[in-house]
Formats: sequence, structure tokens, C-alpha cells
Amino acid sequence: MKKSFLTMILALSACFSASAQVTITPKIGLTISGVGYSEDVTDVSVRTSTQVGLAFDLGINSGFSIQPELLYIQKGDKRTTKIFNVTQTEYLHINYLEIPVLAKMKFGNDNTEFYITAGPSLGIGMSADIRTVTSSSLIPSSSTTDKVQLGTADDALFKRFDLGLQLGIGVVLRGFTFDVRYGNSIVNIFNDPDNDPDAVKAYNRTLGISVGYAFLINK
Repeated sequence: MKKSFLTMILALSACFSASAQVTITPKIGLTISGVGYSEDVTDVSVRTSTQVGLAFDLGINSGFSIQPELLYIQKGDKRTTKIFNVTQTEYLHINYLEIPVLAKMKFGNDNTEFYITAGPSLGIGMSADIRTVTSSSLIPSSSTTDKVQLGTADDALFKRFDLGLQLGIGVVLRGFTFDVRYGNSIVNIFNDPDNDPDAVKAYNRTLGISVGYAFLINK
């Protein structure tokens, strides 16, 4: 999947390079993620994690481009329970290879460019786990990590693939990019082998903040 995506990017870059600018932007950032459930779930909150990847700006004209990306991003949530003097916190980590393909509207000039992005995104689950931290004022803190299965088998908790929509804004200052983006799943990420219509459904929700630097690869 990764090789075929990069091959597609190179082919698209070759097609656009004759008539418009093409840039590649390495980027790194912070992700604030949570999971939205179809039923009320108590003691659940967001968690912070990281993202890193590449954005490819394939210019159509000075004000519009297509921006596919290849990202490694961590999603999940945090659940905290307290019984008497003991606090237990569960951190859900789902690591995705994410491939957004975004339409990008650009405004401004060569020194300061503002933009709006929107489009679909495919997430491919690479791994997942739940880390449980138990703490108390009476005993030392302890931590355990349990692997979570992804896929469609009976023992898988989450599906491997996620499909979502993203909407973002950003600015480019002399090549440096600052991007803020919201993403939301449009499919249930819980694995439901029995297709139970009454089963609880879950959806990734993320707010991403990233920085990068755009390299022009043609003129």
C-alpha cells in the first residue's frame, strides 16, 4: 500500500510539473484525539500523541491544488476510574498509516500564503494496545500494556481500516507551514462480526496541529 501510494504521487507530480508548482513538505505535530461513542460512556477523555509525515502539494493553478499526504498518526482516548484511594487510567493507542487526499484553496502572496483544506482520508491500522496505569498514595504506581487485535476476526476489537473526513486551515510563511486540522471518522471503527444493529459504535475524532517546511521540487 505504501509503495503504490508513493508511485501514484510520483506519477501525479510528473503530470503536474509541466504546468504548475509541486512542493513536498515534511511535517511533524501534535494530535489531540478522542473516540466518540454512540452511547454515553463515562470517565472518557482525550489524549495527546504525535504525528509525522509528508504532504505533497500538486498545484493546478495559483489558487488551487490537490494535496495527498502520507502520515503516521496515533489516535485513541483515555479512561480514568477511581475507587477509594486507587486511580486507574487506561490509555488506548491505535497507530495508523493515514492517507488524506485534500482539496486546497490558497490565498495571499509568495511570502505569506493562507489556505483551507478539505477531503477524505483513509486510515490503515498498524498496531494497537491499551496501557493501564494504577496509582495510589499508599502504593507505588504500576503499569501494564495489553496488545489489541485489529481486523475482522472474532477476537479483534477494532477494524483495521478507518475512513474519515478532514477540514483544516493553515499558513505558509516563507516556506514554513503551520497547519490546524480536524478529522472525524465516518465509519464505525469497532469490529462487529455479528453485525448487531444495537451494538455500540465508535468513531475517531482528532485535532491535529503540525509544522513543516515546503520544498519546491519544480519551477
